[in-house]
Amino acid sequence: QGNQVGPHRRTLLRQLWCKGKEIKWAHIEELYFKDKGVQTETPGLALVPKLTLEHTSLGSFAKMRVDLAAQVMSQSVDKAIPIVVGPAAERTAQLIEVVDRLFDCLNVTSYTEGKRKRKPSKDPYISSKDWRLRWLEGPCLDFFSEWEESVMKREDFTPAQKKNMLLSQPTLTGIQITVHS
Repeated sequence: QGNQVGPHRRTLLRQLWCKGKEIKWAHIEELYFKDKGVQTETPGLALVPKLTLEHTSLGSFAKMRVDLAAQVMSQSVDKAIPIVVGPAAERTAQLIEVVDRLFDCLNVTSYTEGKRKRKPSKDPYISSKDWRLRWLEGPCLDFFSEWEESVMKREDFTPAQKKNMLLSQPTLTGIQITVHS
């Protein structure tokens, strides 16, 4: 079934599930429409000013744009979802938080970016004992493992339905290989 998100919009999306709560693209769409004042009487200060309709209405080409993915899977979206959408979007926000930090840890580009953007995950690596390496191999991979375990424990679902509640196996394997390399 689709979710009514914006005015006259219906979206049919794969429903991810983690620890009793759904991870839904509809949460991001709801954030966009509420943040822009489309679903409220009085639009106010935007919490995610960089988010545009292009970020939420992904065509075939837009799905491949890393810049859009990085802006959606960002700290500002992670922090805004619980405020605007509410507790139902808790797992969506958690996934965004993990992916944002994963992007940051893997894309350190300068000596000053971490300080300038106030994101320690973007600081340069200076030691093999860096906290980010422990985070990648610990909480980051644990998040995906716990997600898979919680789905596999669900009853009344076929293996195919359970598979659709997770990221694809090639994606999970790619994350694991990247973290361990």
